[in-house]
Amino acid sequence: MQPVELLLISPPDYATREFRGAQPLGLAYLAAVLREYAAIPCRIHDANVNGPQPFDDLVQETLAFVATSQAAGGRPVVGISAVSQMIHTAAKLADAVKAVHPDALIILGGYHPTFAHREILQDFPAVDLCVRGEGELTLLEIMQRWQAAAPNLVNDWSD
Repeated sequence: MQPVELLLISPPDYATREFRGAQPLGLAYLAAVLREYAAIPCRIHDANVNGPQPFDDLVQETLAFVATSQAAGGRPVVGISAVSQMIHTAAKLADAVKAVHPDALIILGGYHPTFAHREILQDFPAVDLCVRGEGELTLLEIMQRWQAAAPNLVNDWSD
């Protein structure tokens, strides 16, 4: 088994450009399940914590995460949670990561991928997988298969 590490991102919301007082609890739930049941290290990055983070800064931080994980012999995964107004930002981030690190696994989840997974996978080729619905058990299974280098990952997952 290869070491895996996951970066969970709540992308910047440039549509409303407001400070969001609530933390991305869904990402915290995902990280807690992975840590508890599979001891998979997770980081959470809220790109709205002080207002929308500049996109180039987010890209650089994400690329640094992937490069560091790969340098340590790991198989990095970038998970992006997206509502509809953030889907193009999420797709641009996926494109930026894949352009530099084509072997990184890019997963989209959240409200928009739950309802528009087919369109996302068709329109945004840098996205490897979409998770629909509640993602805790689904992401756990994906990460365990990714860790085991299982060849049968598919691109449509749902609890």
